[in-house]
Amino acid sequence: MFPSWAERKIEGSTLELLAGVIILGMLAVLLVPLVALSNPHAREHLEARHTAALKAAVDRYYIENNDWPADLAELVPNYVPEGIPTPPYGGVYHFSATTNRVLPAP
Repeated sequence: MFPSWAERKIEGSTLELLAGVIILGMLAVLLVPLVALSNPHAREHLEARHTAALKAAVDRYYIENNDWPADLAELVPNYVPEGIPTPPYGGVYHFSATTNRVLPAP
């Protein structure tokens, strides 16, 4: 006549599971493009942090030696103990002796 309490619980659990899967799918559809777009911004911020840290190391080198370094390798290990970072887009950072600036990889 009437379904038992156990049968109703099984139907409810299946329906709740289906609703949960649908909601998670909708969230994934909305969030995946946002995460994919954030990657280039993260790379830009990382490159800006790297160049700022290298510029500060070059300035410290200049203050202590009263001369600019010939290249960034002279900063290791005294001014950049962890080594010269790798740019997020690949390549290497360069130091321009004419402008005394740290340049990102081309």
